[in-house]
Amino acid sequence: MLYERAGTCVSREEIKKSFWPTDDNANEKIDAHIKSIRKVLKEFQEYKLITVRGKGYYLRIP
Repeated sequence: MLYERAGTCVSREEIKKSFWPTDDNANEKIDAHIKSIRKVLKEFQEYKLITVRGKGYYLRIP
């Protein structure tokens, strides 16, 4: 989802609705996945996953 919408801010709510619409632990799952994505992206300096406080996440790609 973040890659498909690279260059735009994707809210946590959008992520939750797309992947875990009925899961009470969705926020923890989002946090875990964001952490994993950031760990992988460390190898690719040109890719950045940016947290937009109060809005969501923004994936910057070349």
